[in-house]
Amino acid sequence: MVAAHSFLHMRDMRMHPASLRPGLAADQRGATVLEMAYILPIFFLLIIGIAEFSLRFFADIVLQSGIQEASRFGAVGRSLAGSSREDMIRRIILENSYGLFENTQLTLTYKVYDSFDNIDQPEPFNDGNGNGRYDPGEHYTDTNGNGRWDPDQGRQGLGGGNDVVLYEASHPWDAISPIMEPFLGNSQVSARIAVRNEPF
Repeated sequence: MVAAHSFLHMRDMRMHPASLRPGLAADQRGATVLEMAYILPIFFLLIIGIAEFSLRFFADIVLQSGIQEASRFGAVGRSLAGSSREDMIRRIILENSYGLFENTQLTLTYKVYDSFDNIDQPEPFNDGNGNGRYDPGEHYTDTNGNGRWDPDQGRQGLGGGNDVVLYEASHPWDAISPIMEPFLGNSQVSARIAVRNEPF
């Protein structure tokens, strides 16, 4: 009877190795720390990434809103005493930037077109050899008056009454956290809007 009991006890120990070292296999005290060591870096990287991309998205919206507000002023063709239209347009964008942009790094360009359909279109040319692109010597219409063929027929400036003006703004944008630099790199925020001037 004693032998049978010993045999059954040994069999139970083989089936349940944890019973050989009570408490060792069931000890989970280090598991939580180990799991946190894996999860926390990923969690913080996710939070930083969300913050970086949210701020970048906000900067895009702010610049677009600023150039839209500035184009309203530019479209009426007036300027204030002591300031040109270009100076006022720049000032309006910066005043609406919530301190995100610096004057020295803000790039603004203006191009004038006869119609909205001409925006981003090349100057018309006679494609003599039919290759679909302008080649030196082919006849073209110098719509912007600079003496050469251009892939964009816009004229520099803010235009006159009833002209269509394309406003473009850009500003460098660097990642706040060095961790995100490989993802954002040396990028920039940009905005553009086309409006027709009032008949001033």
